[in-house]
Amino acid sequence: MRHLLTSLLLLLCCSRPALAEDATDCVQRNTVEGATTLTNTCDRPIAVFWCHDSSDPDLQDGKCGSQPFYRRDTLLQPDAVENNPAALPPGANITLGACYGNYASYRFTNDKGGYACMPSKSAPGNTVVMTSSATAPTAREACQRATAMAGQNGNRPGKCLCTAAGKITQCKVDSVEPAAATNPVNMAKKALRKTLDCTPGDKDCKPAKSRNAGTGIRG
Repeated sequence: MRHLLTSLLLLLCCSRPALAEDATDCVQRNTVEGATTLTNTCDRPIAVFWCHDSSDPDLQDGKCGSQPFYRRDTLLQPDAVENNPAALPPGANITLGACYGNYASYRFTNDKGGYACMPSKSAPGNTVVMTSSATAPTAREACQRATAMAGQNGNRPGKCLCTAAGKITQCKVDSVEPAAATNPVNMAKKALRKTLDCTPGDKDCKPAKSRNAGTGIRG
């Protein structure tokens, strides 16, 4: 019993709802004298990653490819601007993604431009972005793959939204945490209520006494 209570209490204390937020809408692209700039228009830091389709032989290490698809990244504070012409070649198409947070706030889901923003510690949910590729050549197929990934771990995927990004299409699906009945924290609280004679979190909350305690068999 003691081990069970300890495990349940640890789950309640350590489990936190998570939010993984896509920040692509925060990135404003501008062209100044033929050069591209990226500006963070939101009030939170974001991690931006991108690649280009320039044919310049001196810039091939930043060209969209595989392992990984995105070749450049940076962190942008609110109102910060990225304007390195070597990373953002003039006249080239830029394919990018962004997540709130730092370099640990995202992961690439394939070598064709798909990515997922990693959970932070602020709110429930998840965001998955899939890019049209050889395995998902149409927006419909990219949506299906993004929806499937967003629905992992019991999350409920929302509506799929697609936007054109250069020669490819990026489809984004937001999801919310499992319903209250299947939420691990709520399940832990329910289990505690069955083993305690008070509400979890109350002062001096102690295990319920056995109803058979102190009884014996009379002859």
